[in-house]
Amino acid sequence: IQIDFIDIDFKESQDFERIKQFFDQAMKEMDPIYLIKAYTAETDFYKHLNKQLAIIGGNFKSANGNVNRCGMKCYLQILFTHRDFDRMAYIGECYRGMTVVKYDLDQYEVGSQIMNKSFLSTSSDYSVAMKFALKRGDHNQQKYTALCTYKIHTIRTALSIMEVSKYPNEKEVLVMPYTAFRVTSIRKQATNQNDQPDFFIGLEESISTSQQIDQHRNVNTVKPCTFRKKFMLKFNKWLGNES
Repeated sequence: IQIDFIDIDFKESQDFERIKQFFDQAMKEMDPIYLIKAYTAETDFYKHLNKQLAIIGGNFKSANGNVNRCGMKCYLQILFTHRDFDRMAYIGECYRGMTVVKYDLDQYEVGSQIMNKSFLSTSSDYSVAMKFALKRGDHNQQKYTALCTYKIHTIRTALSIMEVSKYPNEKEVLVMPYTAFRVTSIRKQATNQNDQPDFFIGLEESISTSQQIDQHRNVNTVKPCTFRKKFMLKFNKWLGNES
């Protein structure tokens, strides 16, 4: 991670030393929690990471088929699979307030599938998301406010990072990148009240009934690593590490 990602992507960043410190600490204490702290810190780390994830779009292979971006892949793999994050796994509803332009809003159609290409910052507290949704900024008529409700079903799709966040009162839930959601509802506010967002959007994680049954079965057995092993194999294949 340090050599292939941090030292290359952030060498010109004014936050380089601070970002590097989180990863040095993670290695020194053998504690992956510092990888989350690096993301939540007020540096350009999370912005650059999300930008790169959106550009890559899940394709970590170069044109000739060779695996690249090893450091970024390792960072994601730790967040997806490290056992120390099991206690932070979040299942249930979380909420996100946002401002969107009409083009982006038009992508949300009931029944359609969408995938987030980067990390999504959400909250387990509806009122927190509502406050973010009502931040209308410059009151641009071409922008709309929206409150999204995400239903999370799968273990490790999202992490509750309140305990490591600089703003614990926001009760942040971090949704992992490349998660597929199905749009279940879109409701437009009819009264034009200033204390309500323009749109309410419902989204549910795409997962089959058989997957849900398998997940609950594996979590409640005496061999909790079964689901993890299957997930890691699937994740490694997705990253391009078929071996």
